[in-house]
Amino acid sequence: NAAGRSKLAIAELYEAYLYQRLTDLFGDIPYSEITQSNKEINRTPKFDKQEEIYPALVQKIDAAIAKLTTGDQSYGSSDFFYKGSIEKWKKFGNSLKLKVGMRMRYANPSLAQKTVSEAMSSPVGLFTSNSDNAAVPTYNDAQAENQNPILRQMTTGSADLRYLANTLVDKLKEYKDPRLSLLAEPVQFNGTATYQGIGVALTDNQLSQLIRANYSTANKSTWFSLTFAPIPSYAFTYSDICFYKAEAALLGWGATSANAQAFFTEGVKAALALPPYNISSIPLAYESVINLSGLTDEQKMEKIATQKWIHLFGRDMEAFAEWRRTGYPSLTPGPNPGSTNGQIPRRAIYSSEEAELNATHVKEAAARMTNGDSFLSKVWWDKK
Repeated sequence: NAAGRSKLAIAELYEAYLYQRLTDLFGDIPYSEITQSNKEINRTPKFDKQEEIYPALVQKIDAAIAKLTTGDQSYGSSDFFYKGSIEKWKKFGNSLKLKVGMRMRYANPSLAQKTVSEAMSSPVGLFTSNSDNAAVPTYNDAQAENQNPILRQMTTGSADLRYLANTLVDKLKEYKDPRLSLLAEPVQFNGTATYQGIGVALTDNQLSQLIRANYSTANKSTWFSLTFAPIPSYAFTYSDICFYKAEAALLGWGATSANAQAFFTEGVKAALALPPYNISSIPLAYESVINLSGLTDEQKMEKIATQKWIHLFGRDMEAFAEWRRTGYPSLTPGPNPGSTNGQIPRRAIYSSEEAELNATHVKEAAARMTNGDSFLSKVWWDKK
């Protein structure tokens, strides 16, 4: 009924969003046997296979969208994303369907194509501007818990975490990206102001010899400012959707390849416009950076995925998932071999608490993985 129908649907869409994030990080996770009642908690659910969770997520999203009814009661101001707008939650649901579909691209191409094409053509629509972004507001005078996660890392985290990686800084310098000066703090090098990222996965010996002043932190007047107009904590954006639409166009899923450039350009434009960049248009010199003409489909995909990676600064779990899925940008492991013998992790490992309290099912899930419950086992969709 109108009192609970759409509120339940909103909760189910957010639940689908969270379950995708969990399975993307770990692979097989509890899904079908999770606790269904506040009367009885199931502490030992089985771990569902990711290839079964993904089709179930599509069904869950479809069912939730079908329940959403304009005029129903909503969560109102308690809804941090959309302040109770049923119409915006419909777009969120269909946009999530597009994302879920595209994640399956290399693992189940037929279901991926069906899911993406349905989302692209649905009358519900997808995000159409930055006003549709799912984002939690943050506050200048808030406690650390209410700050943007990137800002919180600067104000409460280890000083060693405050530097930007050379992978990102070098790419922004190569592109002459207008976000560079708004994202990174300049450093003096031979009397000249420049931007210098720090190496990733350095050995303790290398770290001990670094002169910290030679490396850029994130900008203290935008990302790490306590007085700058607050930067929301983004969960899902219009740019994400534009980049997925560009990829779908390359594949002919719900659009033609001729549409790819327009979708891609719109995604970059929307990414530049977001706080703290607030860049209202694409600089003329940057148009060549995002020009897809004359490229192979794989080269186009690399450009699209790299722009998405830049856009995902601060949304580490999503950036990690998209890098594993697409293989772009091309990353080189750092010199510290760590526990993965110098390889970049492909997933997170299960918690020791879960291994202790749900041992049988954790062992079952670990036995299904090529390298067991390790950082190097690949989740189901990680095929490229």
